[in-house]
This record gives sequence, structure tokens and C-alpha cells, in this order.
Amino acid sequence: MARDGFDRDARVLDLYSGRGGVGLALDALDGVEHVGVDIEDHGDTYPGEFVQGDASEFVGGGFDLVWASPPCTAYSTLSATAYGSAEAALDACPTIPELDVREIARRAGAEYVIENVPGATRAGHLDDPTRVNGLAFGEPYDLTRHFETSFTVPDALGTGEPAVTVSTREDDDQSVRALAEAKRVPSSWGKQGVRSAIPREFVYWVLSHCPRLDVEAPSRPQATLSEVTARVE
Repeated sequence: MARDGFDRDARVLDLYSGRGGVGLALDALDGVEHVGVDIEDHGDTYPGEFVQGDASEFVGGGFDLVWASPPCTAYSTLSATAYGSAEAALDACPTIPELDVREIARRAGAEYVIENVPGATRAGHLDDPTRVNGLAFGEPYDLTRHFETSFTVPDALGTGEPAVTVSTREDDDQSVRALAEAKRVPSSWGKQGVRSAIPREFVYWVLSHCPRLDVEAPSRPQATLSEVTARVE
């Protein structure tokens, strides 16, 4: 994962960083500096430099890539239930266009990634996103996420039954410890922190296609004939 042929370390701005799911992946890369920004203070958990502030108001430059994981509340099925409909949830909660994430990314760096749940694509707020899930990398969870990128990234979608479920419902008795172990994040982050953390395989898959970074793509198990058939049917 070294940056052979590059004359300096890459700089990544991690907006809406949370406790540091993406930060953990970035921190393990050679030749990559990263800064996390979040309106809540996660300086005690974020692995690297952290700045507390409103990510939607960030103004700065000198970055090779901006990774943004804006709140998914407007797009979740749980919010649609809570607010009475998907449309009501979109009206009540901050959305990607309202947060002006693309403009922030363009001011701060030449390349960008905007990550969110599939509902953001259904709402028309992610443009031609890449789709990724854990099953594509032999992980025991699905956790499909969509990524709008300023560079081309192919989908990475696997099929099958996940051994570990990812639920967002407060009354679900899901084992946080099992999910944290599967994602390789600290269980001390709590239920919501563990559930929302982006697995490092997702990060590496997307960034391995970024022309400004030298990141090795994670390995993907050989697909079976039944899996290939299921994808085209």
C-alpha cells in the first residue's frame, strides 16, 4: 500500500467522520495523512488528527481526496416509518443537496467520495453511485452502501445469506460485539457507532480506483456459478 512513484504523502479530508470508521482504514495506509471533521467531539476515538466543527461549512484546500459520509437519517427506512413517509423524512432531515457536500469537496480537493445508504440514491441525491456490500469480500454481513465518486469505481456486490445482520432498530437485540468483531471496530463505540461504521474493505475498494492515491484493492472471493446466475436473473 505504499505510494510508489509519488513524491509526497496523500492528504485525505474525512468529513462527517463520526468515531472513525473510515479513519481506521485510512490510518492503516502507508503514505496517507488524514484529518477527521465532525460537529460532535470524537477526538478521543478518531485515529488521527481531528477537528470539531460543522463539516458542511468546511473551507480549505490542499487535499488529494475528500471523503464525506453525511447523515443518512433523511434516507433510512426507520425515518420513513417515524415521520410517516419517505417524503416526510426528506422534508424533516438534512439532505445531501442541502449540505452542499459536492461544493465543499470541490473547494477542498480534486477528487471526492460521497457515501450513504441506498435510500439516498432512490431519492435522487447520489449521482450514478457505485454499490458495495460486505458479501463481495467474503465478509459475514451485507451492509450495502452507495458511493458517488469523482472517478470511476465498479460495483462490488456479493450474494448469499449474511451470518451477521445489521439492524438500525433500537429494539433489536443484535449483538454489538459480534458486529464490531466482524467490522473490526471497537465494541466500545456503542450500538449506533458500530452499526454506522464503514468497513475498511469498502474504503479500500473505492480508494483503490482513485488516481491520486496508491491503495491496494481488497481481495474478493471467486464467485460461484450459482452466484453469477443469481445476479443476471
